[in-house]
Amino acid sequence: MKKIYYSLIAVLLLSSFLFSGCESFLDKQPESQLSRDKFWKTPKDADIWIAAMYDGLQLTLGRNYFLWGEVRSDNQQVAGTGTAQLQFLTNTLNASMTESNWNNLYRTISSANFAIKYIPTIPDVSAPQIAVQLGQAYAMRALMYFYAIRVWGPVPLITEPYEALDGQVKFNDRSSVDLVKAQILSDINNALTNFDSNTPSIYLLNRGSVLALQTDVHMWFKEYDKAIISSDQLIAMKKYSLVAKITDWKNIFVSPATSTESIFNMYWDYLQDGGGNGLASFYGSGSNTPNYKLRQPIWDTLVSRVTDARKWNMIDTLELFYRGGKVKVSYEAYNLNNTQLSSKFAPWDPGKLNTTYNYVGGFVYPPNNECQVHIPIYRYSDIMLLRAEALNKVGRRTDAMAIVNSIRTRMGYNRLLTATNTPNEISLENAILIERQLELWGEGKRWFDLIRTDRVVQIMDPILKERGIAEGFGDARRILFPLHSSAFEGNPIIKQNEPYTQN
Repeated sequence: MKKIYYSLIAVLLLSSFLFSGCESFLDKQPESQLSRDKFWKTPKDADIWIAAMYDGLQLTLGRNYFLWGEVRSDNQQVAGTGTAQLQFLTNTLNASMTESNWNNLYRTISSANFAIKYIPTIPDVSAPQIAVQLGQAYAMRALMYFYAIRVWGPVPLITEPYEALDGQVKFNDRSSVDLVKAQILSDINNALTNFDSNTPSIYLLNRGSVLALQTDVHMWFKEYDKAIISSDQLIAMKKYSLVAKITDWKNIFVSPATSTESIFNMYWDYLQDGGGNGLASFYGSGSNTPNYKLRQPIWDTLVSRVTDARKWNMIDTLELFYRGGKVKVSYEAYNLNNTQLSSKFAPWDPGKLNTTYNYVGGFVYPPNNECQVHIPIYRYSDIMLLRAEALNKVGRRTDAMAIVNSIRTRMGYNRLLTATNTPNEISLENAILIERQLELWGEGKRWFDLIRTDRVVQIMDPILKERGIAEGFGDARRILFPLHSSAFEGNPIIKQNEPYTQN
């Protein structure tokens, strides 16, 4: 209820001083003096604003966490009977798709812009509170712009606290990716300056999450030495580690605050946050068939690893649990069932009875109106595998293999990388990327990994041909999303990503 209260207050305040006095839909909205006359008066005002900023993160990433970063990749195949998901699976995107709309992202950036300007002006706010909240605002702006350039490429760069009607970016042209990158790195440095080593909550941006973001950004731009330095600093915090026991692995997703692997999570609750973003349909629901499921070759690889390890682990989609050496259902029977749901986000009930195969224990998929999801934006294994890529690129192959092997062995998979089975940089890079694919399935990483390593066309072309798209992936410019048609309303400056149309 507190979250809802903060959100309502923030929405009312935003409406009053961002959108009041608009004489024209085309007017660029200036900074409103109401922002200082009616708000930014007490430390509580800052708390409310920051809470609303995180609500913006939920609205921005909600469905898009999965749709932007996961579903267009080779991880996914269709489930259920819907047709809308085929647009993603066949890469037939268009400017009318909700997921191509950046309004919520820019609203979140606007919230960060206001916080950066006005929080330091509030009387009676302690220096430590100002530092922490400024750090979060800088970090949030950096994170949003990092998503923006990965989804759309060049985007409007706005760092002043105004927002146009309905969240549109009016009379702003798109800035180059290099210019936005410079802003992202500047914001990251400002955030690090304000954050100390404390990590008060995995649901709030903090020093660890900013170092993770910094590592991710450097890897995106192939700055491998810098990515190693950022991950070095994350390791030096001594706050994060791979979970050592398979029985602790599940906590990364259902109880991340108790896990040493969690760096930054976004929590979503149907009752508090509403059902409009449809998360339950992606991450497992007892109310409906999910829109997507794990693609068969990835599923087969996971099952093969578990079989090879000669024990059942709670790994990704496998709904089987190893207890005292006894497996209650055969691999053959379960693989035929082939549900392939995103069970890593679902609670495990050791007493649940599977009446089809007559075994005890299973994942619980709550109905939509009871769905809760702890979405990992960054976790330790993600950053360590990025580090392994960087180490491989600079010739430290032994160190890179050690990271991959540590992740394999903690899952009970003991086929390790060696100089024999990964004899060169390319073979080791391929092994690392496969490890990321298996480890991070469902976590909004794979599509961005394919872009980052220039593998989109190579990997997706044959898959799209299998799905009936004769030209395969076709035009590589379709790696980027189109801009939503609303972006062009009243803005003659901005241009659509080619080869898409504006409608």
